[in-house]
Amino acid sequence: QGQVHIASNQSHPPYNSNPPTSGWHADTPQNPGIYGSPQVQEQLVHNLEHGFIVIQYNNLAPSDAQKLVEIVQRDRYHTILAPYPQMPADVRVALTAWTRLQYCTGVSEKDILAFVSAYRDQAPEKVP
Repeated sequence: QGQVHIASNQSHPPYNSNPPTSGWHADTPQNPGIYGSPQVQEQLVHNLEHGFIVIQYNNLAPSDAQKLVEIVQRDRYHTILAPYPQMPADVRVALTAWTRLQYCTGVSEKDILAFVSAYRDQAPEKVP
């Protein structure tokens, strides 16, 4: 959907994926990290444009949410973890990179690490 910067809270057409993997995004990205509350999708798309991996989840058992935290803590480079309540009903985890989306029905360290290895820093604007 392109790389169009928009002002904060500016409206835009709907994204073509849920969660989004490209398209309209805020002029400032989110700081990398592990968040306990949902983050602004327009900021996260900006992170994806910079080669980040964004892992979002919904309706996970506390033990599975903790497992995600532990996976991300071992390798925080260009990674964001946050809840996402608008996830499709049958999806528990969404792995996103620029123009890439993988849904997971649970927490699989093997799948997460493979996605990170394949897609991190594979975006139009690479930043250190």
